[in-house]
Amino acid sequence: MRPRIVLTLVGAAALLVAAGVAVRVASADKPSEFTAEYTQTAVWDGGLIGSFTVSNPSNRLASDWKISFSLPDDTRLAGVWNGELFPSDARYVIKPTRQTRTVGAHGSVTVGLTAVVGHPVVPSRCTINGKSCKVAVTTAGLAAAPGGATDQFGAATPDASAGSTSDRSAGALGVRGRAKPDARQVPEPATPSPTTSFAPSVNVTNANRPTLSTIAEVSGARTLTLVSALPAAAGRCDLKWGGAVEPKAYAKEIADALNSDIGLIASIGATNGMDLAHACGNVDALQAQVKKILDLGLRSVDFTIGEASLADSTANTRLAQLVVRLRAEYPGLTISYTLPTAVSGGSLATAESIARPLVTAKNAGAVIDRVNLLPVDVAAPLDVLKPLLGRVRTADMVDSLLTAATGVHDQIMKIQGVDAATAWRMLGNIPVIGGGDLVDKSSQLVGSVGRLADFAKSKGLGLVGFLTLNTGQTCLGGIVGQLLSLPAVPLLSCVDSTALASFFTITDSFNRALR
Repeated sequence: MRPRIVLTLVGAAALLVAAGVAVRVASADKPSEFTAEYTQTAVWDGGLIGSFTVSNPSNRLASDWKISFSLPDDTRLAGVWNGELFPSDARYVIKPTRQTRTVGAHGSVTVGLTAVVGHPVVPSRCTINGKSCKVAVTTAGLAAAPGGATDQFGAATPDASAGSTSDRSAGALGVRGRAKPDARQVPEPATPSPTTSFAPSVNVTNANRPTLSTIAEVSGARTLTLVSALPAAAGRCDLKWGGAVEPKAYAKEIADALNSDIGLIASIGATNGMDLAHACGNVDALQAQVKKILDLGLRSVDFTIGEASLADSTANTRLAQLVVRLRAEYPGLTISYTLPTAVSGGSLATAESIARPLVTAKNAGAVIDRVNLLPVDVAAPLDVLKPLLGRVRTADMVDSLLTAATGVHDQIMKIQGVDAATAWRMLGNIPVIGGGDLVDKSSQLVGSVGRLADFAKSKGLGLVGFLTLNTGQTCLGGIVGQLLSLPAVPLLSCVDSTALASFFTITDSFNRALR
């Protein structure tokens, strides 16, 4: 009799569908089986990061989850990733993307969020498909709170008198007896000095990062450097993001950021000893590739020149001729060079050798708006670059970076014939944040950030940024990066909640120091 019952049910469903009635036939995918746990990752003056772990504890696939929660009135949700945000009265609703809709048996997905707020908060009335979420409040994610000290990154240290964090309710916000502050008392986000642009580097090709607009808003950085547009695999004259993704793939996201008055710098980089000036054998081919980036509406371009190319007059002349053409075609275009300050082996290059591309540009009639100094040659071959990834520490390179800046400043005055103040405005410093810095969150890193910011403010540098090299995890550069043997670019090439929190705490440190 079982087959007859099944046929009857199917037949009835077919009649209802024919009648225009939506029918959902029961299946093994049971949304009610999902669970969700919220974990607070980081909080600083002006923002927070949190994540929901959506789990499927069953022995089969499950699909279609929905998280609902509330936040205090003085908190504004800035963005989510691995999920889609939907308005719902006074509550927030996050639904899955196509990629996160279905979760495997005993599997899970992580959904991240960022919010604008000046004090620690956690979601309240949190449910997933109508069932209560678990809210885990840990002291590692809380900024300065009464009764607890803070480390250099604003993370609160445990307070022995506060009791177990697992026993705290969402309503307590992780701090016993703390009254809800007046919204007028929420500190304003830190803003950098108006004379120095702060432009941290963001890896465009990471699929799991927040949007560019969200990164800018939460980090307080009104300018972002998009790294990197690279020659495609095998060094072809074919410019793609990360060497693999067509430029237009991020057209809408870039347009949204530009429409929000977020400054975007397109980094046209070099990898494994190859840059675009070498990959494209003539200026016409070079121009055609760069136009693919400029056609997205970007009007600030940075060209990375590796150590091996500093003295290559042929390639640098080709690049300078391109600059002349681009300025004629795109009025108002800003163009910068990023030059390495270290030679093979890590020793400091001479200011004269670093500045050689500027001499070539001057002779070709090309105007370069800014020269950014990078203490690591990211264009080096992989066998040279990879050993550096886990060893780089900002504290170890500050002295050499500032020494190089002073020497190149003098070269700019000499080459361009400008005064000292103008030469400083034409300089940018881009320190590298290494794996050791991220693991330790050391006071040395915070001190280094302070020294770099003090130097920038006292000299009136045009730009300060940072590039975070990864530490060698298997997800460096994602699957595409592994297949193409691309080097790791910045931190956001391997996003998890810890890495993202580190990115935002570093931007917060820079913003504070640049005030």
